[in-house]
Parts: sequence; C-alpha cells; structure tokens
Amino acid sequence: MTKYNLELILKIIKEMEATGLGSTIIANKYGVSLSVIKRWWRLYQEHGETGLTTRNFTHSGEFKLSVIEYMKLNHSSLNETAIHFKIKCMSTIVKWVKIYDKEGPPGLNIERRGRHPKMTHRKKKPKKNLEPESLEALLEENERLRMENDYLKKLRVLVQARLEQQSGKKPK
Repeated sequence: MTKYNLELILKIIKEMEATGLGSTIIANKYGVSLSVIKRWWRLYQEHGETGLTTRNFTHSGEFKLSVIEYMKLNHSSLNETAIHFKIKCMSTIVKWVKIYDKEGPPGLNIERRGRHPKMTHRKKKPKKNLEPESLEALLEENERLRMENDYLKKLRVLVQARLEQQSGKKPK
C-alpha cells in the first residue's frame, strides 16, 4: 500500500476544488488510484483537512461497537462508515465485524495486535547436572552403540561382497 504525504493530498484536493476537474482526470494526472482520490475527496468534504491526516491509535471496544452499530443501523457501506468515523482502512472495520459476529461485543475489547503472549521468547530449560554414575553409564552406552554400528557396517560390506561373487556383478 502506497503512502502519500499530506502535501500531495492537499495539492490534489485543492486542485479539484479550484479547477472543478473530475477525479478521473486528476487520478490520471498524478498517477493515483481513482478510488483513493474519491476517498480523499469524501474525507475532505466530511471532515475538512483534519480528515486527511492519518491517525494510528488503539480504538476502545465501545468505539468499535458504535462503528458496527452505526453501519448496521444506517445500512452504510464500509467506505461510508470508514469516512464517517475517520478510520484509515476499511479492512479494520471488516475485522471488527468478524470478531463481533464470532465473539459478540466482549470480543471487541480484546487487544489483538502484536505478538501473541505465548509466542514471546521461550525460557530455555536449565541443563541438568548429571550425577557421575549416570554420566558414566551414558558414556558406556554410547561406546557400545558405536561398536554395534561399526559391526553392522562391516557385516553389510561382507554381505555385498558375497552377493557380488555369487551373481558376478554389483548389486544396486
């Protein structure tokens, strides 16, 4: 998503106001999406220059509920609702509606941004201090397993050699 600075947005809005050019012509002139220009225009008409400034902050559960209720009572679109409440992205309202439908009004009070609490750095398990006798037993088992592994490797080589002698060619 491209971010536009306030200077450019105001320049476009003021030009539309002064010249009376349509949003399609202005969109082509500045290389900005037509829907974005129309959204800026609506925000400007509804709230003035303050409607064009971006605001990123946490909304309360009550605010989210009022947005959803407004949208349902007035049968307004996502775009109209976002403009009315000066919400930057319509997708934000979509998320709120999904949460509201799934969990009801209490679900809107839960903060869902950022890393999930369970995902924060995991505590490393402390190394166990082995007792000398268990360490010695592990070392003996390790040596026994190495010897067993070497024996099986030698056995496999001998079996392959015998098969080669019997068939006269190497097995795959």
